[in-house]
Amino acid sequence: MNANRRNEAGFTLIEMVIAMVVLSLVIIAFYALITTLTRQWAGMEGQMEVQQQPRLAAGRIVAEIRQARDFVVGSCASPPCSSGNSLGLVKATVLSADAAAAATTICVDDTSSLASGKPIVLVNVTSYEQVTASSFSGSCGTGSPVTVSALSSAHKQGELIRRAQSALSANALSASTTLSVTSASTYFQANDSVAVGSEGPFTVSAASGTTLTITPALASNHSSGEVVQPLSVVFKLVGTQVNRCTNDCSTNGIVLADAANPSGLQLFSVVQSTLASSAAVGASSLCVVSATGFATNNRLQVDRETYNAGLVTLPDRATISGFSGACAGGTTVAIHWDWTNASRPSGTMVRVNAISVNLMTSQVNANQQTQQVNVTSTATPRN
Repeated sequence: MNANRRNEAGFTLIEMVIAMVVLSLVIIAFYALITTLTRQWAGMEGQMEVQQQPRLAAGRIVAEIRQARDFVVGSCASPPCSSGNSLGLVKATVLSADAAAAATTICVDDTSSLASGKPIVLVNVTSYEQVTASSFSGSCGTGSPVTVSALSSAHKQGELIRRAQSALSANALSASTTLSVTSASTYFQANDSVAVGSEGPFTVSAASGTTLTITPALASNHSSGEVVQPLSVVFKLVGTQVNRCTNDCSTNGIVLADAANPSGLQLFSVVQSTLASSAAVGASSLCVVSATGFATNNRLQVDRETYNAGLVTLPDRATISGFSGACAGGTTVAIHWDWTNASRPSGTMVRVNAISVNLMTSQVNANQQTQQVNVTSTATPRN
């Protein structure tokens, strides 16, 4: 009986204490594991969240760059700017259906880059027709309708359409806010965003007769004949916010992301220079003022497209094959042409046909850690 009672007595106090200590160690280890996993999850969640805004913003900007016919990078001390915190795009759309001669309604993929009451051009390779878009009403089998003055000729589905450009009718000096422009009131309206040559974006405060008033003032001199063209979209870093606007950015900007400049970079950058001496049609090299940033196999754009008397002068296209030392006033860049159609004078823009978008954003996560993300994307305009 005594032996049986001893066997039925259960655990001793010491055994209970040991068991409790072991259980406590297991619970502590399990709690530490949960805490670690929670911190890791918070860190990953924060990293995903901090990445989301700049990636979405960069994706939106890149998508619109690919719809652009031309562009200008702004906000530097000495234009043309190779980097800056604003970007103006000349966007284009296309005919979504054939348009017959005398038609007063055309169908386009997207009307957002057009303006009611302002002229547009329908581009067929090297020729164009200019008409006025009076409204965006009517009906279309496909796409969006645009009511226009009667077409003088037929146009095919897929032809490019954009707002018409004008040009300086007199030289414009640095610090000017008033420009002499061919038919300013025909081509522009108050609150339009515009580019003057390779400088901009500017906001139109008034357009009357041949006088175009802009803000801010020009930062460089411009020659008579330089292109003045409306910008469909402007992206701009305002404080710590990336804004998208379709006209006056001070009143209608839409915030895409909270962001800042990555170290040593600005929001937008493009590799560009100017011709130090004239370039003949079919030349095997270009003499550029500076070759900084240019690299072998870069695709170059020389000058921008212009419209005159029904004919389109397209930019020249070339690919860099190498560099061959100094030339008068600059560096010799060896090239082979993808497309060449005109001689170009000294001072003509030469740029790599690609825009880099650079965003940096940061936030403090649930673990009180500051997480920072740099996002860089590159896109090529459709031109």
